[in-house]
Amino acid sequence: AKIYPAVAICLNGNHVNGNGSILSKLLPALKAQTVLWTEDFSGGASIRGTLAANYPAQVAGNWTQTNIGVQGPDANEWYVSVEECGAGVDSCGFVCPAGRNDASLHISAIGGLCGTPDCGAAYDAGGFVTNTTTSKRLESPNINTTGFGTISVQFNYIGFGDGINDRAQLVYSCDGGTNWNVLATLTSQCCCLLPGFCGGPDPIPCTNIFSGQGYWRAANFPLPVCAEDIPNLKVGFLWTNNNDGVGSDPSFAVDDITVSYDFVLEARLEDLQAVHSVDAVQLRWRTSGIEGITHFDIQRKEHNTFSSIGQIVPTREEGLDFSFQDNTPYSGATTYRVAAYRESGQVLFSQEVKVQFPSKISRPNFTVISTSNSCKIIFRGLQKDYYTFEVFTFHGKQVFRKEFFTREPSIELNPSQLHYGKSYFFRLTPAHGLPVMKKVSLFPGA
Repeated sequence: AKIYPAVAICLNGNHVNGNGSILSKLLPALKAQTVLWTEDFSGGASIRGTLAANYPAQVAGNWTQTNIGVQGPDANEWYVSVEECGAGVDSCGFVCPAGRNDASLHISAIGGLCGTPDCGAAYDAGGFVTNTTTSKRLESPNINTTGFGTISVQFNYIGFGDGINDRAQLVYSCDGGTNWNVLATLTSQCCCLLPGFCGGPDPIPCTNIFSGQGYWRAANFPLPVCAEDIPNLKVGFLWTNNNDGVGSDPSFAVDDITVSYDFVLEARLEDLQAVHSVDAVQLRWRTSGIEGITHFDIQRKEHNTFSSIGQIVPTREEGLDFSFQDNTPYSGATTYRVAAYRESGQVLFSQEVKVQFPSKISRPNFTVISTSNSCKIIFRGLQKDYYTFEVFTFHGKQVFRKEFFTREPSIELNPSQLHYGKSYFFRLTPAHGLPVMKKVSLFPGA
């Protein structure tokens, strides 16, 4: 970040280094990782003063901002711009030169000594003329980790501030942003403004009176188990400062964020269910992940041997719940299972489920018996289901409707609703099955 000398105050050796030691604890030697999601802040504008709230993410969705508590009227703000260039690891911070569009996400003063909003990673510590009390969280869109294990987040950053008073923290949410947890406080080192006066080569502590721009470093943080195998992981950055007029630049800037995984979770077929309607069997199941699965094969047993009756190719848009309908089921007891075929050639099988059908699958039907003073409909072959019975005129006007649940043997119609000598359409519709419709001409004794 550029230095605006009166904006923040160096505390020399008295500066508290926050939780910087967390970095050494959370950076174990990880296995080779595969990138799942990435952000380099190239999805939108990058001119000075571009607000980070609602900034379009590189993959999908937008970054969002949540203000926590009451903000000061001069609160620092999140920006995405080239005013703090994404310099890369082991580089000193600078403003991107003309023609280099390498924006970073950073927290900055909204004006004051830097002239206009967005000073790069330089903040106003307040405490004098201004009230810059700030607590603002910048949040990623949902990141889908379904099917993946050992999730971690990587990025390049600079950051300092004032210990626990002014600081940036890495946060995450495993439920789409309802609850947030702090993973680490982010502090880096700085570069020397006057080479030869800093007691050694870069990087140097940001508490050094001759320190200037931030010194970019890389971070790699493993996320907890709750981040695995979910559709709505979010990562974010929380900046807070307390308006006491004490603090040191850089505030915070971040670029080249990736979320990675170490391995693909072993898919599991779960909760296979089979439910029969009047003339079909509906199969439903769930899988723990679809990565590496080429297709599901739905199988039915006949003479102690399973045979394929259909296939489904999964997509990420469909989620993890699947269904298939067997429209030609066997009568009697029938056993089903689902096989998941993987790219590796491995085949995973669900548990087996059994469905009991009547020995003869019958469709609902009805007979109309009319006399001079009554019209009676007698039903046959009703299965356990919900039904709707309707009567329409020849021109489509509904003159009668009744809903009932299973095995109602008959319905009496009011003769005043019908006219003898005319034709009507009578329709019986089960909730799970095809409707039965008859054209009936009403005559006494018909």
